[in-house]
Amino acid sequence: MSNIVGFASDNCATMMGVNSGFQARLKEDVPGVFILGCVCHSFALCANHASNHLPSWLEAFVKDVCCYFSRSSKRQHQFSLIQDVVNAPHHKITKLSQTRWLSRGQVLKRIIEQWGALELFFLPEAKSNNIDGASKIYDRMTYVGTKHMLLFLSYIIAKVDRLNVEFQAETFKLHTLYKSVADEYRIILAMFVKDDIIQTVPISDIDPSDPRVHMPIKDVHVGGRCQTMLVKKPLHQQDVRFRTAETF
Repeated sequence: MSNIVGFASDNCATMMGVNSGFQARLKEDVPGVFILGCVCHSFALCANHASNHLPSWLEAFVKDVCCYFSRSSKRQHQFSLIQDVVNAPHHKITKLSQTRWLSRGQVLKRIIEQWGALELFFLPEAKSNNIDGASKIYDRMTYVGTKHMLLFLSYIIAKVDRLNVEFQAETFKLHTLYKSVADEYRIILAMFVKDDIIQTVPISDIDPSDPRVHMPIKDVHVGGRCQTMLVKKPLHQQDVRFRTAETF
């Protein structure tokens, strides 16, 4: 035990619990041991906490779309025929996993890629199949603001995924990790923090929860594709509610 310098583990309670977790017991015997929880898990927890501030229907909609196809090979075949009609890539709707942290971004990317095919598929399904909520899915797809929100979410989740990939790399990257994390964090801050603050204040000194450093709501950056969508299909009175993640 005296030879132990550090201990790294995932963040489950049995390993990292502050009172009776393994790391707490280890500190009793080796007070100076360096403890490191799983950084990827920490990123996932941060993203999950942030997602709690998004409209509740958003995650339900994504899950409903994924489950609708996972339950039936017949539906998957019918969807492939629709893909032929609209010249969409023959990609299946990816299954959403709660334990695979990179799956959310992949699922969102796939739904956006197949948006036209999905709309055409669910149009007749909504009229003939209410068992699995086809009409609910189609109503949400045609509701103004749904695709806007998915485009924004895909944009921001991609940033979290990039950080996760950095920490899951098989090559040695310890010398570049701080810069990678700092650069990505600065980009995220720049989405809603005033430009002069970003350019003059060290990122470690910026409090993202301080409203005094926030830019006006109308100027909040939501990603290039989402911004383009807002120009093509403006939300008008609902724009502020969209940018503040209120239910609309």
